[in-house]
Amino acid sequence: MRWQFGSPHEAQRKILVSPHRYLFFRSGLGAGKTWAGCQWIAANVVLHTAGTTGVIISPTYSMLDDVIRAQIEDLWPESVVATWHGTERSYVWPNGSKILLRSADRPGRLRGIQIGYAWLDEPAEMKAEIWPVITGRLR
Repeated sequence: MRWQFGSPHEAQRKILVSPHRYLFFRSGLGAGKTWAGCQWIAANVVLHTAGTTGVIISPTYSMLDDVIRAQIEDLWPESVVATWHGTERSYVWPNGSKILLRSADRPGRLRGIQIGYAWLDEPAEMKAEIWPVITGRLR
């Protein structure tokens, strides 16, 4: 199995163990925000009820493919990486949980999803409309 949690530095550890509903991790380039986000999503798969859907949102689909998916494929178990559904843009975990990868370029398109948790990567590059849309999707 390739999946290894690794050793988070102090700022990453605070995110990964935080009991708060909303988290904000702001830091410079190369500080490990993407690593922490991918690990946080994986932890939510384990912590939530089996079959819960989560979402990773990035400003564009190219950012999802170039940055997020590359990190996921380095960190998550091969059994999960192998479940990538390109048409649906999702991964399915062995417990039936699904992680959707979505772009923030059209926030209105996210109104139909129902999710248990969400990670917004690079939210400063997203329209302000994304926040009420995505928080309104949390169940």
